[in-house]
Amino acid sequence: MRGAARATRPVSEGALRGCRILLTRPPERARSLIARLAELGAEVEAAPTIALEPASDLAPARLALAEIHGYDWIVFTSVNGVRFFRELRQSLALAGEGTPLPRIAAIGLATAREIEQGGDRVDVVAAKSDSEGLARALEGRVRAGERVLLVRPEVARAVLPQALATQGARVDAVAFYRNRPAPALARIAAALCAKSFDLVLFSSPSSLSRLLELDGTGAVRQALSQVARVAIGASTAEALGREGLAPSVSAEGPEDAAVVRAVLRVLR
Repeated sequence: MRGAARATRPVSEGALRGCRILLTRPPERARSLIARLAELGAEVEAAPTIALEPASDLAPARLALAEIHGYDWIVFTSVNGVRFFRELRQSLALAGEGTPLPRIAAIGLATAREIEQGGDRVDVVAAKSDSEGLARALEGRVRAGERVLLVRPEVARAVLPQALATQGARVDAVAFYRNRPAPALARIAAALCAKSFDLVLFSSPSSLSRLLELDGTGAVRQALSQVARVAIGASTAEALGREGLAPSVSAEGPEDAAVVRAVLRVLR
C-alpha cells in the first residue's frame, strides 16, 4: 500500500490489507491493538524506539514515598509512571504499606485501569488524556495549600505542575523513570529508510525524538515525511508538528478503538 492507493477502500475487515504499520510501543503493551489491526488486514511491527528505566536519581522518589501519606493527592500522568511508582514502593517495604493512598488522579482510562489493577482507588480521571485535560479535571478539586505528588518521567512538559500551582497547590513533580534509546533503534531507522512501512503510529513525543536524534543525514526525517503518521495524544501531535512532520491524523485517545479509527481515517 502506497500513498492514496487505498484511500477509497471501504472500511471492512480487510480495510487495512497490505498496509504495513510501525507501532512505536512495546508489543506487551499493545497486544489487543495489534490483534485488532491484524483483523483488519494490517501487518504490524511493534518496535519501541525508547526503553524505560528508573530515574537517574531516585532519592526524591524515595523521599516522596516515605512521606506518601503527607500528600493530599497523587497524580499519575502515564501507565509507566504507575508501574515505576508501584515497583519502587514495593522494593522499599515502607511502614504503612497496605494503608490506602491519598486521593489519586489519572491522565486517562488506561492509566486508571493500571492503578485499579494494583488495588488502589482512582478519584479523578481526565476526560481528555493529556496534561491539559488532567489539569481541567482537577480544577476546583485540588484546593489551595494541598500537597500534590506528581509522578512523572525525567523529561516532561510543565503544563500540569504550572496549572496545579496556579490553583495554590504545593506540587512536588518527582521523576520516577526516564527513557533512553531502544536497543533496536538503528534497525527501526534503517527499515523506515528502506520504505518498509506505510504508516507509523507514534505513542509519545519521545518515540519521535529518539528517532530524529539518530538521523545524522536527514534520511529518517525524509522517510517519515513520505509515510502516513498517526499521533496518539495531543502532546505527540504537537511534537510532530514542531518537527515539520504534522500528523496525518491524531487519535482521539489512547484506547484501541480510538487508534484504529485514526488509522482508518488516514485511508479515507
